[in-house]
Amino acid sequence: MEKKLYELVVDEELERVAPPLADNELEILKEDILEHGCMAPLIVWGDTIVDGHNRYRICKEEGIPFGVEQMDFADKTEAKLWILKNQLGRRNLKDFQRCEMVLPLEDELKADAEKRRRMAISAFRNGDETVEIFPPSPKTREMLADMAGVSYKTLGKVKVLIVEADEE
Repeated sequence: MEKKLYELVVDEELERVAPPLADNELEILKEDILEHGCMAPLIVWGDTIVDGHNRYRICKEEGIPFGVEQMDFADKTEAKLWILKNQLGRRNLKDFQRCEMVLPLEDELKADAEKRRRMAISAFRNGDETVEIFPPSPKTREMLADMAGVSYKTLGKVKVLIVEADEE
């Protein structure tokens, strides 16, 4: 893998999928990169960063070359889902933080499910015999709870806190 200074795009929507590093975590990362270089490649979709936003900023600031690994996603929602799975699998996060990460995808997943439902109904009404009848898929919130590694009820409670609770 060739390491060099690439010019990449930071998509704020993709960057916000994962919670930001705490100041001390960012400092530890910077010290490690200064001492050892950027060991892990940044994950990119085209020229857009999907994973490695902090490493990218540190490397650019310090003039440290880094590698990239190209991934292909059907759309931004698929990229966000990959980020979530990747981050949830490698970061020590509390249940509340895990829920905070997955809840922003709720509307997108509901919209995708509705689109698939309408297409299946339309195909069925048009006599398309290739349409298969699948068992009902899990509800969006059940999928999100599963992604976060919490119960459906816990995810619901976190959503209520996020929507209704004051900052304190």
